[in-house]
Amino acid sequence: MTITNFFSNRNGMQMTIKIFVLAFLTLLMLFPHFMILELVKEREHLNGEVNDEVARSWARDQLISGPFLTIPFLKEEVSDHNHFVKKQFITILPDNLRINGQIQTITRSRSLYDVLLYESDLQVTGSFAAYTPEIDIHPESILWNEATLTLGISDPRGIKEQVIATIDSTKIRFLPGTDGIAIEASPPEFNSILSGSFQRIFGAEKITETGLHLNLSSAMPKNGFAFSIPLKLKGSRGLYFSPTATNCSITLSSGFENPSFAGAFLPEHRIGKDGFQAQWNILEYNKSFANRFPGNRVNIGNSLFGVNIQSPISYYTMTYRACKYMILFIIVMFLAIFITEVTQKVRIHVFQYSLTALSLVIFFALLLSLSEFTGFNIAYVVSYIAVGTMIYLYSRTIFNAKKSAFLLTTLATIFYVCIFLIIHLEKTALLFGALMLFALLAATMFLTRRIRWYEDHNDKKDTFSSTPSENESIVF
Repeated sequence: MTITNFFSNRNGMQMTIKIFVLAFLTLLMLFPHFMILELVKEREHLNGEVNDEVARSWARDQLISGPFLTIPFLKEEVSDHNHFVKKQFITILPDNLRINGQIQTITRSRSLYDVLLYESDLQVTGSFAAYTPEIDIHPESILWNEATLTLGISDPRGIKEQVIATIDSTKIRFLPGTDGIAIEASPPEFNSILSGSFQRIFGAEKITETGLHLNLSSAMPKNGFAFSIPLKLKGSRGLYFSPTATNCSITLSSGFENPSFAGAFLPEHRIGKDGFQAQWNILEYNKSFANRFPGNRVNIGNSLFGVNIQSPISYYTMTYRACKYMILFIIVMFLAIFITEVTQKVRIHVFQYSLTALSLVIFFALLLSLSEFTGFNIAYVVSYIAVGTMIYLYSRTIFNAKKSAFLLTTLATIFYVCIFLIIHLEKTALLFGALMLFALLAATMFLTRRIRWYEDHNDKKDTFSSTPSENESIVF
């Protein structure tokens, strides 16, 4: 077809211009699209601030380290030909450590937001072997009466009851603080779940000095001893541990159905409708640090592990994922309306296209606002019913045909259902999305296969509309 024939075909030119106008209109829809996405991020950030506020009043992420046995000793040092005695320390990890615990989740409401908290009932048991001094430590210089047992707890505000340990058969009450014992850790690598908790626990210095301690009698470190520590602890977001023993075994159970396990070690676990059970068994070969530390600072490296007590996918996350399909949805609806316009020989104004696109934008605004009150699933259904009804009534008027309006609404329904399924699918979301796009393209090619987009200007038949007169203006 020559250029002259192309421009002489008024209908072909009209459709071409309209396609470009619709493409430009689709680009304009990017502005409300990004506004909705930013609004979702803003509301999610506000939700995070509420969670932080409640956690500051309740208790933050909890890390349990130890217990550690710290034994002081005197060592003679020489400086500038002067001899003086300095107190030094050796910190020892238990031979065996076992922690059994139950976790109960609690929901607190603040304004529009629900905050998930937890209470735990833990039993910490284990044993220390008899202490054998290093070669450079004289047994006579060891201050046995000053030996302490330290239990690291990242947020002591979460301790619900007095902690009374049973050392062999002797009951001893823990005292506040770590008595100078510092716990140092390295940031977790490539672990987004644990990284936020790490910052809250250790801060910028990567050190924490919070916990409990008790004084031991002189006979206990010499001969070795067993310990049993009942611990009732509350917290938020996560409960974590460090493998601070030669052999470490930790067992947790809870009625919480959506745990996420994070850290250097993953447990053997079972997750069901009645909650989860998880067990970690860590040997001395699995750790990256020694069982003895010179001084009173314990470096546990990046060996933190535990369970995250948070819903893995919030309604903000699901809404954000849904909003990513907004532009695709608009393109599909524009395409459906345009094909109907061509095949049914009706004229649809660009303004009517715009109103249809805005109704789709309103859907995501309704989804975000309603999900804060009802949850994502109910909000999705209600928003669809509202917008789907509006699309049906409006398209019924502009097409002047119930069948066309019904088909357009059915297409929108199918797309809404597909988006809903993609959001909830985890393993097969990409496959399902690719198949959906393939089906849409195939359907479009099938429906438009017989349309003669460009007809010769001398052709008597017009597939788009009757040939406009010279005085008739072009309507897009």
